[in-house]
Amino acid sequence: MTLYDRMKRVIAMHPGWTTRHWARAAGLAEESHVYTIMQRLRRNPEATVSVRTLAALAEGADVPFEWLSTGKGDPRSTWIRIDPDPMYPTRAQAIVAARLLGWDSRAIAKVSSVSNLPTDPGLDYWRRLIEAQHVALPRDALTGPLPIAIRADGSGPHTGRRKTR
Repeated sequence: MTLYDRMKRVIAMHPGWTTRHWARAAGLAEESHVYTIMQRLRRNPEATVSVRTLAALAEGADVPFEWLSTGKGDPRSTWIRIDPDPMYPTRAQAIVAARLLGWDSRAIAKVSSVSNLPTDPGLDYWRRLIEAQHVALPRDALTGPLPIAIRADGSGPHTGRRKTR
């Protein structure tokens, strides 16, 4: 797949996007710049694009720089799908955090299947439940790291360990 083909794919991945939309999202000075690059690449697949421009295009399109520039990897590898959870809204937040931390997908799936609570118990509850499911898996079956606590206030992960003197 050529750079031109990957650029066409990026536009297809963003319904309603044009080359002008992409140029704006990438912060390029000229809205016609993406169109010009694509026309040049269509005529000459060996044409080059500066690293700075490719980096801006990758960031603007939310695709990995490596994929856009070389074709290696997956164009959606930086994406994490967030499924709305109308029954328990804070569960979706905990699931996203668990995915970002690389926790085992089986633990996340078990928590996703919970449907017997009358109200949303809150982010800390879901975090602890995912952690408990993750820890309960056999050590040789784990596909993610050991648990790292996710603060309910959104201030970031921490290990939960206390300093010893």
